[in-house]
Parts: sequence; C-alpha cells; structure tokens
Amino acid sequence: NARGKVGRKKNKKKRSRKRSRSGGRQQQTTEHTPPRKPSACQLKSVGKLKTVKIDSEVEALFNKMMVIDGTLSPTYRGDCCKDEDKCSPKKVGETKHSCNNNLSPPFYTEITEKMGVNMGGGPYWDEGAAFYDQRERDGRKIKVVRTLNDMDAARWQGKYANILYIQSWDEAHYNLDPIPLARHLYNHGARIVQIAYNKSYNDELKTVFAGGAKQDKLPLSQAGRDLVNSLLDHYIMVDVSHLGNKSALDVIAMGKQRKRPITVNHANAITIFDDRSSTGDCGEGCASRNHTDEVICAVANTGGIYAISPIRFMLAGQFNGEYVAGTENDFIEHLDYVAKGVRCTSGKRVLDMTKYVGVSSDGSINGYAEKTEWVHSEMGTDVDRWKRVASRLKNECGYSLRELGRIFGGNFDRVYRATLPGIRRPKVKSPADGASLAASKVKFAWKRPKVNRPGRGSTARYTIISPKKFTVVVQKKRRGKYRKHRKRSVGNKTSAVMTLKTGDYRWYVQATNGKQTVNSKWKAFTRK
Repeated sequence: NARGKVGRKKNKKKRSRKRSRSGGRQQQTTEHTPPRKPSACQLKSVGKLKTVKIDSEVEALFNKMMVIDGTLSPTYRGDCCKDEDKCSPKKVGETKHSCNNNLSPPFYTEITEKMGVNMGGGPYWDEGAAFYDQRERDGRKIKVVRTLNDMDAARWQGKYANILYIQSWDEAHYNLDPIPLARHLYNHGARIVQIAYNKSYNDELKTVFAGGAKQDKLPLSQAGRDLVNSLLDHYIMVDVSHLGNKSALDVIAMGKQRKRPITVNHANAITIFDDRSSTGDCGEGCASRNHTDEVICAVANTGGIYAISPIRFMLAGQFNGEYVAGTENDFIEHLDYVAKGVRCTSGKRVLDMTKYVGVSSDGSINGYAEKTEWVHSEMGTDVDRWKRVASRLKNECGYSLRELGRIFGGNFDRVYRATLPGIRRPKVKSPADGASLAASKVKFAWKRPKVNRPGRGSTARYTIISPKKFTVVVQKKRRGKYRKHRKRSVGNKTSAVMTLKTGDYRWYVQATNGKQTVNSKWKAFTRK
C-alpha cells in the first residue's frame, strides 16, 4: 500500500552504506543528501604511502603560486616531555594535546621553504599582532595581514603572511557589546572570527552568541546577529567551523544576504565520517565538528570556502576503544567528496565545488605530536603534507593543475579579497588600437577599484582610503617569455596611451593610496 511504500522509501534513505577505501567503516546518510557521486580516485593502500613522491609539476605550481593554509600556527611543535617514564606512549604525558612547546622559526622563511605555504590563519590573542609586528621590525620574514593588500606586500617582500584568527573566547571579550567587541578585535588585528566554540564556553560566559559544536539545535541569538553584522561592517571574516548546525546556517544566511562569503576553515564532511553520537541525533550536548552537505552547499552559495583538516577525530572514528591513526587516505576521501562528490546547486546551476574547497593544518608547521590520542594522524606531522596531497590528487584522482591551484590557495585568495578591508583589484579592459589614434598607439583603460572600508560607526584605527595613484606596467614577449618593456605613472587618471611596436604584450595597472597597494590581473593582447 501507499503507506508501506513511503515507510520503505524512508528506511532506504536512512540505511547506512559502507565507505569505499575505508576498511569497512560505516557512514550515515541523511534525507537531504542525494546519492553520492562515485569517486574517480584510485588511492594507494596505506602500506604503500611511504613510496609517495612529490610530483615535479606540483612542486613548480607551489613555487609560482600563493599557497594558503586555512589555519596554521607559524610555530614548530616541540616536545615538552623530558621525563621518559611520564612521556612514553602508554603514559599520560605524550597522549595529551597540551604536551608540546610552540617554538618560533628563526626567520619564518622555513614555512615556505619546507611546507610550500605562503600564508596561514594563525592564532589570535590581543597582543599577537604587536608581537609579530616587532618580529617583522627585527628583520624576521613575517607580516600580519590587516588588509587584503598586506597579502600582496608579503608576497612581493618574500615574507610569510599571517592572518590572525580567533575561535575560543574568554570573559573579557564576551562582556563587550557587539560593536565595541568588533572594533576591539579589528584594532588588535583579528581578521577571522568564529563566534562560538562549544557548549562549555557558552555555559561559562555571560553572553551566548551562537550554538557551538555541542549545541546543534541552538539558533543564533540576537546578540550573535548584532555581532555578525558588526564584524561584517568591519570587514572581518566570519567562520562557522565549530558552530552547531542551526547557528551555522543562520550565520551563512546573513552572509548571503549581505553578499559576503562565509568560511568553514577547518572541518570535514559528515557524509564521509559522521562524528555525531551513534544514534545520529546531535541535539543539545552532542559534539560534532564535521558538517552536513546542507552546510557545505550553503557555504559555497555565499562564495565562501570549506577547508578540510587532518585532525584525526574529524577524519575517522575510534575502534574497540583504541585511537587508531587517521590516514592520508581518510583526508583525501573527505577533500575529494567536498570537491567532486557532493552535488551543490545555485538555482538551476550545478556548482563546480573545486572552486569552494581548501586545506587546513589546524596545527603547527610540523603538526601535532604523533601519539596525541585525539589528534593521532600520521600525515599531520609531515611538513610536506600539502605537496604530497596535491601530488596524489593529481596522479591518483586525476585533478588538473588548475583545480589544484584553486584548492591550495586560489580559493582562499578569492575569499580574502572579497572579505578583508583594503583596495580591491582594479578591473582592466583589453587594450585595442584606437581608431582615432595614430596606428602605433595603444590605449589602456581601467575602472577605479572598489574599497572594502569599515563603516557604520566603526571608528577603526586602521583606516582605508581610496587610491590616488595608478601605474601602468607593460611587458613584451621575447623568445617565448614576457620581459619588462614599459612602466608609466599616470597620477589619478584611469587611462593611458602608449606607443608600441607590433608584438605580443601583457599589462597590469597598479593602484596605491600611499599605504596599501594592489595590482590588477594581467591582461594579454597583440599589437598588430
């Protein structure tokens, strides 16, 4: 009968399926999740992962692009356990998350040289920006990212770009009203903010902004809505990595309404590993660090990014009470699912999800201690982890270099340029021989760039002003390579005319207000 058919249909949707390449582990499906696309990956077995080599094309790609890690502390994890008896794997010392010392690199160039990473989201504290500013003045190769233009400055100057990110709160911050709180965070260098962490923080503090990882059904409060609006007014990114499902969707809806990308900069996919309770009912008091397809797709629909983390307890479960290591295969399965397995739509258009996924260490340069029980993940200790993952995505999953460029930096770069304060890229037009000009002359034109400027009563310390000076840079192709040709400052004008001989060229325009500087994208053309 009809009633029986409906019942059988629901049971079929709820039926769990075995995960491919996962050693027989089970995954939960949800009623809103359509059938998963089969993966094209042919992953090496765990026993053969030691034979993985860095692909030469991946190495070249990492050398020429800006590689961005969603959350990366610019420190080395040092072993704080000196007592052999207390620190053996069977004792409490080595198994504790707190059992490590954070050691600063001597010059910070090691992050790029060893990891291939040029920018990461580092931990925020009120004195953190001043701490790194002093290290930059001392000659260390690190720059705090306060504006999107600091990303470019760090790249041009060969420095590691450190964007400060807050995810855990204390009483001093929670007791501030939303607007003063957003202003305080802005002036102290915070540029990514997660407004809740888990239930314990909300229980201990006076103001509840949102439901955390243990409060899946708690909605965004009015104070939380005020804070999100104030953060967006200051061009501070709002991240929903550890928010509960309802609050995450509430924040995402606000971001979409205001046309601002919302991020999940370190979480994995519930469809691959359901980290909720065994009943699948994640209500009040049920911890969940991974997100549903609904949240993943909602983030993509804001133009945001969903970054996958190698933290063990978000990759795979524990077996027979034992914390087994999360593997690189587990990580790739989560990443491949978000990039090519989940089906997200915008209206009638199916989204290319390789444009909305990234990677996130959520740890130090060398990860966490290998035996730390709740983050036991061997891949997380390898400083070449992203080059390895990119090589495997290319050779075992068929990802193109263009797709890898998005996943390992391009997507974060796009989101940061849309959400951070600063001068946006000028939009340039393709130059053409002007009909009213002499035959040898070419006209270059561009639009004044938009400015992401904190507003609505921000009284922010770091002000952003519109650019007043433009410079046109032209390169000509010789022997197969573009080389320097012309450079002309044109003041506050938005066009320039140059005399050029026939040949292949490319050009960009640079805009500056004296403190912040940004380049447009290259534009190629042929002078016939």
